[in-house]
Amino acid sequence: MIICHLTSIHKRTDIRVFQKECVSLANKTNYKVYLVVNDNLPDETLNNVFIKSTNVEMRNRLHRFMNRNKQLYKKALSINADLYHLHDPDLINVGVKLKKLGYKVIFDSHENIPDQIMEKNWIPKYLRWIISKLYGLYEKKKLTKLDYLITVSPHIKNRLKKINMNVSIITNYPIIKYKSRISHDNDEFRICFAGGIDHTWNHDLIIDSISKLSNVKYIIAGPSDSKYIEKLRKIPGWNKVEYLGFISKEEVENLYLSSDLGVALHHSKQVEITGTLGNNKLFEFLESGLPVLCTDYLIWKDIVEKYNCGYTINPLSRTQFIETIEMMIKNRDQLVKLGENGRKAIENEFNWKSQERKLLDIYKRILGD
Repeated sequence: MIICHLTSIHKRTDIRVFQKECVSLANKTNYKVYLVVNDNLPDETLNNVFIKSTNVEMRNRLHRFMNRNKQLYKKALSINADLYHLHDPDLINVGVKLKKLGYKVIFDSHENIPDQIMEKNWIPKYLRWIISKLYGLYEKKKLTKLDYLITVSPHIKNRLKKINMNVSIITNYPIIKYKSRISHDNDEFRICFAGGIDHTWNHDLIIDSISKLSNVKYIIAGPSDSKYIEKLRKIPGWNKVEYLGFISKEEVENLYLSSDLGVALHHSKQVEITGTLGNNKLFEFLESGLPVLCTDYLIWKDIVEKYNCGYTINPLSRTQFIETIEMMIKNRDQLVKLGENGRKAIENEFNWKSQERKLLDIYKRILGD
């Protein structure tokens, strides 16, 4: 069976698309897996996945929107796959075209797109509500025509199920690696975060709060808008921050392994009080044996309390943050146990192998294999 994954936005080595979904399938002897990407790098084969590029360099968002799908569609047709797995909302119409030609098509919704549009800073505020509503109507019209929908979290599944009954959750749980903690010599309490540095992770609140705490260091890594970083630099407490910028995946792992606490104070109207399993920040920390301090989303709170692997708080409460950090510093011996509990949670339940089985079952069901 030939399976072709299509992405217009994600990098060819994207963790969910390539490292998890494509490689999982390519490791099975009865599948041949292609990944069509929108970049200008040469075609190559990685981990038994045949990566094909459109070889088109997009100049800006408008040029990308107007041109990328034509090239991806042509490349997809040339592969003549038994099933196409799409990863971006702008590819839905490509999926509908492929479906009309008799192909099997899956759409993988990584986010709750209508709500995500409402938080796109590059879209003028007065247009966001209109675009969000139009996209919602577009989804209702187009997604009914596809064979299957995949998403990452219960609240998105509930919405999509009203459009297409064939929908399942495939979460972003980590691929388990066995790692050893790295001790640091000083008494400094090291808090860490790695990922996109933006306002949804409440870095301003954390930095302001640590200005009131002694012997605490906040280490952050990842890409960010220069204006946002400049805003953070002006906050009292920046002198206790180490900003590493973009670092490699291996360096991120070492950051986690040498820190005392992983902090994920996410706040977004997209997920409201329920939360999401689509963001893998919590699971990255747990995999590294780090205790966590995270948002009291219902989904995250259930995991943290079930496995006793950290604490959850209101992400907008400076008081709760400061009090929890002070308590953790006074009970540092307990943090080791919390970290061990989190690692067990990953090994027992929240790992990619559990999701791989579900994904393969979906392919077999659609293909009648």
